[in-house]
Amino acid sequence: MRRLLLTDLHIIAKRAMTRPGDPWSGEVWVWALDAHTNRPVKDVKLDIIRKSGFKLATCRTDVRGGCLLKVPTKTRDPSAPFALIATKGKDF
Repeated sequence: MRRLLLTDLHIIAKRAMTRPGDPWSGEVWVWALDAHTNRPVKDVKLDIIRKSGFKLATCRTDVRGGCLLKVPTKTRDPSAPFALIATKGKDF
C-alpha cells in the first residue's frame, strides 16, 4: 500500500553517516520548510516510527526549522525506522 499526503511542508531528513561496517549511530537531522516560501518552519513536531507503529523518537523544530531525532540503538522491535510524521498545530 502506498499513500500520498499533500501538505505545505517540505521535510528533509539526513541520517548521520558511519564508516562501512560500523553500526548506525541512530541520529537523524530533520528540517521543515514552507513549500511556498522555502523558509524554515518552527514548532513542527516530528516523530520517527517503525512499521509496527512504535514511536522511536520525537523532536520539535527550532527557529531555523531543524531538530535532531535520537533513535535508541537497542529496542524491543528490531525493524528499521519506517516513516517520519510531521505535525504543525492541528495540521497533520
